[in-house]
Amino acid sequence: MTEFIDLFIQGLVLGSTTGALAVSFALIIGVTGRFHIAYITTFALCAYAAIFCNTQLGFPVGVSALVGLALAVLVGVGIEAFIYRPIANHAVNRGANPLIPTFIASLGLSTLASNLISVHFNTTPTPFNLITQTRIKWGAVVFPNTFLFEVIISWVMILGLYYYLQYNKRGKWIIAVRSNIDLASTVGINTGRIFLLVFAIGSFFSGVLGLMYTVQSFASPSMGFDQVFEGFLIAFLAGMNSSPIRMGIVGLIIGEITDLTQFWVSPAYSTVIVFGILMLYVVYKSVIFRRPQYAINFRALRPRAAALKEA
Repeated sequence: MTEFIDLFIQGLVLGSTTGALAVSFALIIGVTGRFHIAYITTFALCAYAAIFCNTQLGFPVGVSALVGLALAVLVGVGIEAFIYRPIANHAVNRGANPLIPTFIASLGLSTLASNLISVHFNTTPTPFNLITQTRIKWGAVVFPNTFLFEVIISWVMILGLYYYLQYNKRGKWIIAVRSNIDLASTVGINTGRIFLLVFAIGSFFSGVLGLMYTVQSFASPSMGFDQVFEGFLIAFLAGMNSSPIRMGIVGLIIGEITDLTQFWVSPAYSTVIVFGILMLYVVYKSVIFRRPQYAINFRALRPRAAALKEA
């Protein structure tokens, strides 16, 4: 029974963090139409920037974390403003769909950033002790206090984003742009600024999650790839335009399935089971309903880019 509870707690942590990642990743895709693989870059860059400030510059760990978060936001916004947007505009001018060119640029950025981090910091896993780690005992179950912080912080971000989108003026503008970018532009919403705002929010999420991952384990140049892949899977299953709460709940379900299946079968099969669920879901949505609402609206990407260029 103790092993089952341990796996349940681990699934709760995994589901909460990947759910928060899915929320921010889907927000960027849903609003801007950018398949932002370079999310990995800000995920890792925030952690390494904090480590550099703490170990090389002598900053306190809290200040170092804030510097890392600020850098992640600036880099994320800069990627949209100076890389994705010019590429998308150029593709639209040529009559092409901007999805593939921006995806290739995003993939190249993440590869470049990973290699640059490897050159400067080498590939040795590096710790960052933002939180003093202790053990929490609950009956016969013992788990690190970082688990509790990860769950709380993840859900604070998920619920905070839900509140922002529902009750804040700019949050409602984000929903409007995601729903119909042409109409939003017509009524006076600056879609270009909304794109930058969305990238700022997504990059902040990635920075926080990168720090939490580093505190729980270690920073490495390749960190973020598995997490982003799992986050995309959750966003895919929940629906790219789903509310943050629904996406967080789907993240919890997938996290629990991933870990609890290890109670009955080998851990090597847990990923197979998750992907089996994904395949069944795809078949169910495409064959039964024949209207896959989980998919990215590729047809909308070209007018979306055109509207952004006019803005």
